[in-house]
Amino acid sequence: EIAEVIGSTEESVEMQLSELFARLGASSRAEATAFALIGRMV
Repeated sequence: EIAEVIGSTEESVEMQLSELFARLGASSRAEATAFALIGRMV
């Protein structure tokens, strides 16, 4: 769904998410969300 909304491919979105998780040191979307909330990024 994300890819469709932003006009990108599913593979591109998955790659971007993987890169984001790596930068945050997160292993899942839930963990990345927790890091963002704790760090007041969102």
